[in-house]
Amino acid sequence: MEPIRDNNRDKTNNAVMLVSPIGGWNAKDSLASMPETDAVVMDNWMPHEGYVSLRQGYRKVVDSKVGDTTFQIKTIMPYNVSGQEHLLLAGNHNFYVIDKVTVPPTLTSKLNGSAPTGNDKWNYTLYRETLVITKAGQTPKYYNGVSVQDAEYTITPILPNPQPTPIQPTPEHEVSTELDQVVLYRNRLFFSYKDKLWIVYAKVAGSVPAYVGGTNVVDLGFIDMSMFCKRGGSIAILANWTKTGAEDLNNMLIAITTEGEVLAFSGDDPADATRWALKGVYNIPQVLPGSNVISVGGDLVIITVAGYFSLSDLLNANFVNEDSALSNKINKVVKDLTHKYNDFPYWTLCYAPRYDILLVNTATFRDSDQYILSDQHVLNLSTGAWSRFTGLDAACFETFKGDVYFASIDKNGGLYKMFEGSTDGSSLNGTSVVDGRYISGYVQQAYSNFNLPKIKSFKMAKFIASNGLGVEIGVNFNVDFVRSNAVAKNSIVETSANWKDTKWNTRPWEYGAVTSIVSSIINAVPGYYGSIGLSVNTKYSNIEWYSTLIILAVEK
Repeated sequence: MEPIRDNNRDKTNNAVMLVSPIGGWNAKDSLASMPETDAVVMDNWMPHEGYVSLRQGYRKVVDSKVGDTTFQIKTIMPYNVSGQEHLLLAGNHNFYVIDKVTVPPTLTSKLNGSAPTGNDKWNYTLYRETLVITKAGQTPKYYNGVSVQDAEYTITPILPNPQPTPIQPTPEHEVSTELDQVVLYRNRLFFSYKDKLWIVYAKVAGSVPAYVGGTNVVDLGFIDMSMFCKRGGSIAILANWTKTGAEDLNNMLIAITTEGEVLAFSGDDPADATRWALKGVYNIPQVLPGSNVISVGGDLVIITVAGYFSLSDLLNANFVNEDSALSNKINKVVKDLTHKYNDFPYWTLCYAPRYDILLVNTATFRDSDQYILSDQHVLNLSTGAWSRFTGLDAACFETFKGDVYFASIDKNGGLYKMFEGSTDGSSLNGTSVVDGRYISGYVQQAYSNFNLPKIKSFKMAKFIASNGLGVEIGVNFNVDFVRSNAVAKNSIVETSANWKDTKWNTRPWEYGAVTSIVSSIINAVPGYYGSIGLSVNTKYSNIEWYSTLIILAVEK
């Protein structure tokens, strides 16, 4: 672009177009080397191809309250079988479904067995129209769409091949209350066992839990894998890995220990040496507690103390390379959190195909040993760009029929639906929407010298945006890597007939305009590098920011 000369012979005016920070949150690079399309901070904004947008709000589905008792929901279990479409919720040492007939909706207990104790964080899988529900130290459960019953399993020891020496089998037909992780693999249920390196499995393929006292008791076998695990520990994760495009790793059972050893199995019957094989043992960083593994496409994603990784990247490398981590650009923040809050029980991975995102629930604050806040690291799977959600304070996430749900970690609990409505915590009163809190978003774009390696005076920023809905914006401009509290002197929507200087020196983006241009006078000292910051606090979330035109004057 040719410079625009004014009457000031000592300066040349320039107009430089800067793409919005579509590269997402970058906590890795130094401020001086960070790409200008990245962001130093990106809270409650989402990066896309060609623009960034403010995230949508969330709406309350139901209060987690029965009578006068308010509690937290700790597990969300989708049940979509034979026309039954609902969520089974665990909390208050009970299991509930939502009664949508009542206004507002309420919770109805589905427990028809022994009452659980301890926290309500359960493991589960859906198999043959049955939710199989387990947790170490508790009687296993079974849900068939009608009620939650106690399930009965018996364990018969199976000798490993090759056999470790000595072997200490448990008594035959022991009814187990120590089953923990559960996964479906090749038409067979597999379990982990509390504090043991055992792979426990249903002896008969297709077996499902039965009511206690019934005749169809599920007989389990197990293999003690301690001879293959040099670091000891116990099984922390079981997962079915169906990896396309690699025959030797196609459809495998993966067991990951608390000490970071990965055992990969192929075959379909552990009791038959000709149909079962240990393909390899690998070392990876330790994994964290919680729902810390999920299938995304043809890979598994896991949370480790070294970051968020795909399992294929970990197993195919000779050593752990953080550059291969999915969380590479934010790994400094991730590692700080995984070390500080490695005992946080609500680390959760949630894959939402409808929105093409991977969401990681993380701890961010501890008060008197009680976790009261959580943030979410959000990955755009199409672009690899990260952002952070704040203000949700979630204990767990789950997807159901394409939608994303979460339960609040707050003492008042509640179940919420993400990406619903234009405020945080809105609710329905009959058919009317009751607004919740405004959505607060802040993004600080990376520094740029605007391809002009001279001292510059920054005059004005023109934001090119779409679908603004009366949104007040605050603009601050940092110079030469020094954070400034200077806010834009004023902001003018160029399609607006009136302008008003507000408390925050802001001006609304207009409703209904296909493209709005918001001009903000910059109040900043001269310098070589500049970084634009944009904040909003609004009840309208359909904002798309495409680019910014920076008007500056360059010293001759």
